[in-house]
Amino acid sequence: MSVNDLQHFADILRAGYLADSNKYLDTLLIWLSDQSTASYFNLKYLPRLLNAIMEQYILVKFFFYIN
Repeated sequence: MSVNDLQHFADILRAGYLADSNKYLDTLLIWLSDQSTASYFNLKYLPRLLNAIMEQYILVKFFFYIN
C-alpha cells in the first residue's frame, strides 16, 4: 500500500461519513496492533492522517459533551 493510499484514509475521515469513518478507523486499529504493519505508519510521511484522526476525536468529544 502506498503513502497516497494511506492519505486517502485522511480524506475519508474528514468527509464525515460515519459508516466509512468507522470502517477505516477499525482498519487502522488492526494495522497498528500488528507489529509488522505498525512500523509502516511513520507520521513524518502521513501528517494529514494524524490531523484527521485528531479532528474525529475532538468532534466525538464535543458531541458527547453537548449531548
